[in-house]
Amino acid sequence: MLEQNRLREEQMRNLVDKLMGQSQNYQKTMSFVPNHLQLIQNFDGETGDTDVADEWLSALCTAAKLNNWPDTYTMEAARSNLSGPARQWYLSHMADLKNFDDFSKLFKVTFTSEESITNIWKRMYDRVQGEKESVFNYYHEKVRLCRKLKLNQDETKKMVCVGLRSRDLVTALLSSSRNTEPELLTDIRMFMEIQAEHSGRVDHTRSRETIVKPGTTSTTYSKWHKTKPNEQGNLNIPTGLTKTNNFKPKEYSPMCYNCQLFGHIARDCTRTKRTLKCSKCSIEGHTAKYCTATKSEEILVNSNPHQKPTNCYIKPVFINNNNEPVSGLVDTGSAFSITRKSVADKFKLAVTPKEVKMWVYGNSQPVTSCRESQATLCVDTVKELVECVIVDDELQKYDVIVGRTFVDKENVTFIKTSDQLHFAYGMKFPFEDSEVPSKEENLYTAITTRNFEEIPPRSVKITNVATQDNDIEVLIVNDGDEPVTWSKGKIVGNVKNKIHSPVHDSLNSCKTITTDMVNYNPEFSEGRVNKLLDLINSYRMCFAFSAQELGCTNVVEMDIVDNGVPVVCKPYRARIVKEWKEAGIVSDTVSPYASPVLLVQKKDGDPRLVVDYRKLNAQTVRRVFPTPQLDDHLETLYGAKLFCTLDLASGYLQVPLTEAAKEKTAFITPDDTEQFERMAFGLVNAPYEFSRLMQRVLNPLKRKIAMWYLDDVLMPAISYEEMLDRLKLVFEAFQTAHLTLKL
Repeated sequence: MLEQNRLREEQMRNLVDKLMGQSQNYQKTMSFVPNHLQLIQNFDGETGDTDVADEWLSALCTAAKLNNWPDTYTMEAARSNLSGPARQWYLSHMADLKNFDDFSKLFKVTFTSEESITNIWKRMYDRVQGEKESVFNYYHEKVRLCRKLKLNQDETKKMVCVGLRSRDLVTALLSSSRNTEPELLTDIRMFMEIQAEHSGRVDHTRSRETIVKPGTTSTTYSKWHKTKPNEQGNLNIPTGLTKTNNFKPKEYSPMCYNCQLFGHIARDCTRTKRTLKCSKCSIEGHTAKYCTATKSEEILVNSNPHQKPTNCYIKPVFINNNNEPVSGLVDTGSAFSITRKSVADKFKLAVTPKEVKMWVYGNSQPVTSCRESQATLCVDTVKELVECVIVDDELQKYDVIVGRTFVDKENVTFIKTSDQLHFAYGMKFPFEDSEVPSKEENLYTAITTRNFEEIPPRSVKITNVATQDNDIEVLIVNDGDEPVTWSKGKIVGNVKNKIHSPVHDSLNSCKTITTDMVNYNPEFSEGRVNKLLDLINSYRMCFAFSAQELGCTNVVEMDIVDNGVPVVCKPYRARIVKEWKEAGIVSDTVSPYASPVLLVQKKDGDPRLVVDYRKLNAQTVRRVFPTPQLDDHLETLYGAKLFCTLDLASGYLQVPLTEAAKEKTAFITPDDTEQFERMAFGLVNAPYEFSRLMQRVLNPLKRKIAMWYLDDVLMPAISYEEMLDRLKLVFEAFQTAHLTLKL
């Protein structure tokens, strides 16, 4: 029995050994065929990266060895995973590739040859993180290229930061001193985790909003709330939701000016940069702020002839005896009468070709017209045949501009008042032939005292005449074409006394300041008010009640330094010039500069004449002078119980100008051109010059006595007596500087 069991076990062992031997032989000679498309990636050979080619060939060889592929199957696997340029290479060398060894050798020569340092550097420097690329994918490839160039840790960190999209991530990495590759990767991972947690918490606290547009379904921000920053640090916007299809998360992400999409700004946009287009000249490449082209000036007014004109220069004009009027602008400064092309076509004017260049104010290019016509223009009661230049409709808003070709016609006269302009034939000059009234107060008869006098034609002569009281010298004008003679005792006319206005040039000629002129605390006693009035009247010359009383300081002078190019503008209407002329603030000039004037309202309601110096200021060298700090003033006011405020009377007009600066301040009105003798309001450096003046005048008093900001002065005091003492010091300072205040 035992012997039988032994024999049975031995037979079983032999059978197992035999089966095991057959299995080993089967493993050595047989193999299964896996799907190589899942084992080997596709290779196209376009990148030129030798590392990618080495990796692909190594993966192919490893798969063939592990799966015991025969040589023919390995060749087929290689061919099936080639595309693009790599496949074209295979087709061109297919006859030379007898086996896989030939394929491997030729592949290495073609795709894995040593790459130049220049090409590696260029690929490394151009490698930046894509718009939707993971920051980790970018990091590892960037580091691989840096290692091929053998860059040190600091240089590698710098190159990694250069290509990152998120500026916040770059800032975080640069603020850290960790430079090794593992440390750098750890910092990136920590930043992404913190940003994701922070954004999720902030989005959770915000309320949901719904955007509903007419004709569309509502889109809520619920998707936006669930969205967290992706690995490149940008918000994941749902696919297809942009500005054009009702998704506008303005409270959660910015909109790119370049591509009009949400989630980033134009600075970080990877799309082709949007071409700039100027809104002024419609030329691409710049914006209106930096545009150097100038357009013809347009006057934006309503050209409807049936509407009541708001300007007396806008009048109805009749063309060629037609009963239908057109809108016309009377421009006495225009050398041409100009008609729109549509008006010429409407009234069937005979147009002849002629090139005419018309220049406008400033540096604008001339407007060129190639057409001219003759037409009979009728304005009011005047009807004249004139030559008209024809221009395109978009060049002017009026149907007709009536220029000097009409106004300068013989016998054509017009009278202009503040709100009327009237044309007629042969109107006489007002008061030309009127005589001096015979009866008037202070009017005396002038009788010649010399035996014989003669005045040649169109000349003047000074002669002695006798009046009721005494003998005087008078100027007699002969504007006729014949000589004038007379003998002794002849009445030559009437004279009257001229009453001169008093000049405010001394303390006696100034009116006394009374209590109703001073703004003081009504709780002051009569004694305190009298002391204050006595102090103010003792420094009466420090106060100005008119332009004639304005001071003119001798402490500083203002100069204007510009590029020397005269500024010329059209005249604006002005009301306040005569008073300034009488006070010597402005004077007549022939300066090539000419800026317009405007009337604005001051804070106290009084009108203020200002000059539009924008063009002059644009070419003036700017100066800077520090103004007092408000915090310093507040510290000085601590503990004070009484306060007094002073305001200079037209402070800017009390600063004289240098001779070179005067002509640059010239301004133009419809009547004449004047220039400032004093510093005008509106000059770019006026605050600087005035601050410099006040610093010199009040700086000796220190900030504890008087504080100033431009032309406003504040004086704090603890007691009334201290206030009077400080007022006296300030008045003396202003009197020394020839500056005047207002009440």
